[in-house]
Amino acid sequence: MSKKINKKRSIADTKKGICCTLLATGLILQTCSYPVFADSSSQNTSNTSSILAKITSQSDLQALNDRIGQLEAPTQAEDGNIIINEHSLKLNVGDEFQLRLLDSDGNDVNDVEWFVRERTPQDIVYTAEEYSKLSKVISLDKGLVKAKTRGNAEIWAKKADALYKCTVIVEYDKDSELEKKVDEIADKFRHLSSDADKLMAVHDYLVENIEYSSEHIVSYAYGALIEGKAVCQGYSQSFQKIIDKLNIKGYALKGWSTAAKPEFHQWNRVKLDDGWYFIDVTWDDLPEREYISYKHFLINSETLGKNHKDWYASDEEVDGSKYTYYAYKKQGEFANNKEELEQVLRAQINSTNLPYTTIRVAIPKSMDDGEILNTVKKITGGNPYINEIHRLRDTFGTHKFYSYEISNIPTQAEKNVSLLEVKPTNNVNETTTSVMLTFDQNIDDLTVNDIKMDEVYKTGVNKIDNKTYELRFKDMMFRSTKTLPIEVSKRGFNISNSRQNVDITIVKEETPQAVFKATGDKKGRLENVERGMRYDLGDGVWHDINSSEPVEVTTKYQEPILLIKQSTTAPILNSDVQKILPIETVSPLNIKSVDSVEGKNNGKIIYVNSKMEYKKDGSQNWIACTGKEVTGLSEGKYLVRYKPNGLKLASHPIEVEINVVTEEKNKPNPQPEIQKPGQENKEENKPNKESQDSKTDSKKTPEEEKPNKKEDKKETQKAEQKEEQKPKQKAEEKEIQKPKEKEEKSSSGGGGGGSSSSSKSSSSSGGGGGTSSTSKSVKEQNKISEKDVQKTAETITKLTNQESEQKNQQEKSQLSQQNQEISKEIKLPDIMTMQEAQKTVDKLKDTRQITWSKQAVTKLMQKGIMSGDKKGNFMPKKAVTRAEVAQVITNIIGEKPSSIKVADVSNNKWYAKAVQTVLENKIFSQDKKAKFRPDSNITRAELFVAVAKLKDIKPLDKAKAKEVLSKYKDADSTPAWAIGYVSALVEKGIVSGANNKLNANDTLTREQLSTIFANIIE
Repeated sequence: MSKKINKKRSIADTKKGICCTLLATGLILQTCSYPVFADSSSQNTSNTSSILAKITSQSDLQALNDRIGQLEAPTQAEDGNIIINEHSLKLNVGDEFQLRLLDSDGNDVNDVEWFVRERTPQDIVYTAEEYSKLSKVISLDKGLVKAKTRGNAEIWAKKADALYKCTVIVEYDKDSELEKKVDEIADKFRHLSSDADKLMAVHDYLVENIEYSSEHIVSYAYGALIEGKAVCQGYSQSFQKIIDKLNIKGYALKGWSTAAKPEFHQWNRVKLDDGWYFIDVTWDDLPEREYISYKHFLINSETLGKNHKDWYASDEEVDGSKYTYYAYKKQGEFANNKEELEQVLRAQINSTNLPYTTIRVAIPKSMDDGEILNTVKKITGGNPYINEIHRLRDTFGTHKFYSYEISNIPTQAEKNVSLLEVKPTNNVNETTTSVMLTFDQNIDDLTVNDIKMDEVYKTGVNKIDNKTYELRFKDMMFRSTKTLPIEVSKRGFNISNSRQNVDITIVKEETPQAVFKATGDKKGRLENVERGMRYDLGDGVWHDINSSEPVEVTTKYQEPILLIKQSTTAPILNSDVQKILPIETVSPLNIKSVDSVEGKNNGKIIYVNSKMEYKKDGSQNWIACTGKEVTGLSEGKYLVRYKPNGLKLASHPIEVEINVVTEEKNKPNPQPEIQKPGQENKEENKPNKESQDSKTDSKKTPEEEKPNKKEDKKETQKAEQKEEQKPKQKAEEKEIQKPKEKEEKSSSGGGGGGSSSSSKSSSSSGGGGGTSSTSKSVKEQNKISEKDVQKTAETITKLTNQESEQKNQQEKSQLSQQNQEISKEIKLPDIMTMQEAQKTVDKLKDTRQITWSKQAVTKLMQKGIMSGDKKGNFMPKKAVTRAEVAQVITNIIGEKPSSIKVADVSNNKWYAKAVQTVLENKIFSQDKKAKFRPDSNITRAELFVAVAKLKDIKPLDKAKAKEVLSKYKDADSTPAWAIGYVSALVEKGIVSGANNKLNANDTLTREQLSTIFANIIE
């Protein structure tokens, strides 16, 4: 198949609605994912209530789901003497894992019930048996988890009254298959002598194994390495993935060709010891499989600029020169003068006795190419036909490379010679690095060109005598003993038995069997090591091990530790590589603290278990947790984490704070009517709100701030006053759907990346199902007397009409979702795997500021829609400009050539083409002065209109718009030019306000923007 260099992004538009979720932005997007087992009265049930009996009915499942929803932390209902062996799992499709409950001696606990909880499209709990019958993410049988398809699952184990949670993330099978293939290819070349040799080997492998095919424009690296077909992105991504595994620094670049009709293109930038180089594997892959071009291999900026343009590389990346023309030199195709030219061509022409051959040579630009033709005639002694292979010509740099097909070479008198023997020269238990060739008579001088031997790099030929020659080689492309064919041909000689097989023995040092034992969240210790080993932590730097003492190391995120045993003698090769991949551990969720009474040091940390440890901030030593709480603590900040264990690193620590309160403020509280069986009526201190440190990047609304400001005053109010306020507060919370927001921000089960919110977040419910009462402190909950409960129940009955209205709104929303059938679906291919996207997000300098929006940011990174800046920051709290939104939309739909003139956007601005694209597509418009206002912060109204136009949603007429927006208090403040589009989005359920407001004139942050676009693309 001939190759077409046509790199355009494909966007499939189909008529299908998009079901989106109302997130913390309050802007987008609403869905009918209401908890089917929740009711308003459930919030008055203590979250320590129990279900001791076996789950046997639907009502039992409802009660279990309600109870889970009320937990403040996933570990809150655990038994202090029993643990679950894993709180989170990451599996590939097809993997299995056995979950177990273990007692304090590590023995299996029997009579465990297993359940799976789903949050969307409805909040529901299944028995393991029921869930396994469905086509879902996993199947579950007595704790045995089988990964079936990509997605997330939330498993709950129940033993008697105790509950244990495990979140499961299943990666797509294509991702795991691709990663295995990348590892396999990298392992083929890991032992090669230099990084330049490794780059050349990867370059050649891709050229030989990939066919350019525009049909694979969306499969990228998977299509390239698994299916053998790709466009430029596939070549470039595959190359980058492999060299990443080889610890060679580099990255993929995007730009354009310099053709009359420029085309979007992608290639690679790599760093060697003397500087940076470019490699374009796609354009080195010629249609004819017998040729490999090196025209774009290890070239500099000036050379690349001959046929590439509009790429960005940092000014700090200085071009190298040491490895220019490396491939030509290594293959004996490089000449600096006439003498070297003749030597190169003579070796090539005389390497065959046939009347035709192909020659390849690079000569200085100052040398006329006619010199090549004259030298050919001199060597052949006649006038052969010479035809240049023009597609291989390379005249961009300091040398010119030519390739010619030569035919009609004059025949010469042939001397009959027999190849008697080819045998390896190594001793027993040594690696073969040379072979001896013996002839029956003189064959003159042999060169490496006269001897064909694949899968090795031939370094030279030693003449032992007129009949015997030694061929030396290195860098074998195999790591175990193998039989290779050797063939000898030489002009003027008729060689019998010219092709023979020879056994190439590979002897290596034994592969290390080191053991990694984690000691912290990054640190660990390599044990079972010995002198002569080396290790690499994933940065390409090898460190020598000089004794058998354990080695302390600091791991790098998601990078394996590589170990080898160095060769002790030349005939023995370095060992194969041992790979150790430390396992990341998810942080505990919603750990809380209880204040200490002045002078008593009786503060607590609650909701911990025996897999955790804690320490006071500033202390050097961690202390193991032995039960469900840590007691006897003084004032101060404390860190809590999951302990390191073997390959498992400790989790990132979360912080809690214990304050000192007076005896008067710590008086015993009335106990709730409903208690856990056996629970004593004892004094409990109040769990703290989060530390102020966590609030720097998540400012609360005024409505959320008010309860905290009046907390002390509330402590002195009567129980009746507080109980009268509770129903009203619940109704308000339902109206603005806060429980759903809390669940999305706090839950790791639905997060896609295994990440968890800090325990400091006061809005976190620890995975609640929309019925959580965790916005109230433990102290407040425990103040409900029997009389107060009765009063509350009476008050709640007054909310019936409000709840009925809410159900009506839910039904309207369902109908609205059905109407979405007429809007356009936007599908985009992935430019990286989910693992790579998660890794990219985690490497951002300000990744800790990305909290509730992390899943959305990861998705947009995976699609190539948004990214960090040059300094590695995402800036989630930064206000978004019109130019930034234009660029995001352009990343979705692709650039479109335009002649539109924009008065306030010069062509050299980074967003110039994006602005022209959105104007050309009529998604944005200019003002009367032809200005775009690129640096102005975009308003919600402006974004509403852009989203509607992007999805081909038509505006409603004035009368219909007024009717649709009548429920919003601030509808009149919506700009007239936006009302039609905003109302259309509201009608389709795509836009929802907060507190019955649209806030159309407010601005947005980058993380709010990421959430919006993550929900309108597939």
